[in-house]
Amino acid sequence: MAEDHVRDKVRSRTDETGRYQYAFAASPDIIRSNQKDTYFQGVLLEQLSGIIRKLYGARFAHTYTTEARTFSDLLYLALTTLVGNRTLGEEYCDIVQAEDDTLRLPSIYRRGGYILTSVLLPYSLNRVLPAFRRRLRAKLEITLRKSARKNSRSVVRKLQSYLLSNLDAITSPSPIYAVSLAT
Repeated sequence: MAEDHVRDKVRSRTDETGRYQYAFAASPDIIRSNQKDTYFQGVLLEQLSGIIRKLYGARFAHTYTTEARTFSDLLYLALTTLVGNRTLGEEYCDIVQAEDDTLRLPSIYRRGGYILTSVLLPYSLNRVLPAFRRRLRAKLEITLRKSARKNSRSVVRKLQSYLLSNLDAITSPSPIYAVSLAT
């Protein structure tokens, strides 16, 4: 109980202009907020999947699970973050999104950018990367076969062989997700 009292005192400091100066959210608060938001996005997805299943059938709902998840995430963030409200997780943990330089609510462009990079970018990458990976794998295999006929032992062939054997890891969207999350 004493810790909460100390934390509240730190949050209610005022600066030289008399405005309140709030502390930045701690990692456990951010994680708990994300967990709550994930829970509510799951509830929304469940409701949306139920509606799709009743309207179009179970096969259609199963076929478009990824699209339903993307739509429910977009809907949740559009109804909360995009319009300038806090998400349910942020409300639960008493977190307010603020720009680090002005300490004000992020502009609609930044909020929209956040939604696009956290929802649509991963969806797009999951749709585009498999086809890109297939084409790249086919080209690498063709060039390796051609160079094998010539009994070539060049550095380029070794590089192509390495790329082919590690293609899935190299073209993984995980680093892009990490950068998006960090940003």
